[in-house]
Amino acid sequence: MLKNDLMPIPEAPPTITVLVVEDEILIRLDVSDELRRAGHCVLEASSAEDALDLLAADGSVDVVFSDYQLAGAIDGCELWSIVAHRYPALPFVLTSAQNAPSAAQENGIPFIPKPYRPQTVISAINNAVIVQSDTDEPD
Repeated sequence: MLKNDLMPIPEAPPTITVLVVEDEILIRLDVSDELRRAGHCVLEASSAEDALDLLAADGSVDVVFSDYQLAGAIDGCELWSIVAHRYPALPFVLTSAQNAPSAAQENGIPFIPKPYRPQTVISAINNAVIVQSDTDEPD
């Protein structure tokens, strides 16, 4: 038996790294698990402040998925504004149990109302990344 026959075959790396920003732990864990099952790498933050720290420390994030109402001084729309300024090419998807905030509507931020189906979130995240990568490509 060859030495290589004993080594497990590694799984393919996830194609999308998602930063999930949600202060309600059970919701955050649930959506994070669903995204992982879909093959994505997931980073988690319980506040906008934590999310900004993660973004500054980890350059691998491909998309941010954030609740609108967050614990702390910064809500989801303010987080989007900061992210759009610091990382203009980083896609952002917003969610809330409330109606879409006017800032989300005015700025074309993809919005998913709660409660949501996991497949809806996965599709929105995939689409946000695809749309961004299409705009990044030269004509």
